[in-house]
Amino acid sequence: MLKWEIELSPFDLRYIPRNAIKGQVVIDVLADLTLPSVEVFLVDNQEACSGWPHLDFEC
Repeated sequence: MLKWEIELSPFDLRYIPRNAIKGQVVIDVLADLTLPSVEVFLVDNQEACSGWPHLDFEC
């Protein structure tokens, strides 16, 4: 491996082992599949119900 690093260094290239690449792919996939964080908003009941007709139960 040292031989390849010496050969590639004049071209500003760097050797990365295949295991490191596979690990990065797994990390990238997991990052893409994670669910976005859920934000909870509290709404005043009077404001939320103002557009609805009055019913016998509360919102």
